[in-house]
Amino acid sequence: MAKNIIIRGVEYENIPYIRIPQADGSGMAKFVDTSEDTVTPGTLLSGYTAHGADGEPITGTKTTITAELLNGVLTIE
Repeated sequence: MAKNIIIRGVEYENIPYIRIPQADGSGMAKFVDTSEDTVTPGTLLSGYTAHGADGEPITGTKTTITAELLNGVLTIE
């Protein structure tokens, strides 16, 4: 999910994320483009968190994992 970006008038192509220093000097902050992510609470296991396409946090609600063998193909959900 790389994007082309412009910083101080200079264009950079295919940038997957940006790391910048934190104001308090405690390290680097990493900003990632999540605009194409498809995670939903129902696809994420309960107790885990992620960020949706809008950048907002999502908490998982899925409580089980199921597996099915069909025609030699194992599908795990």
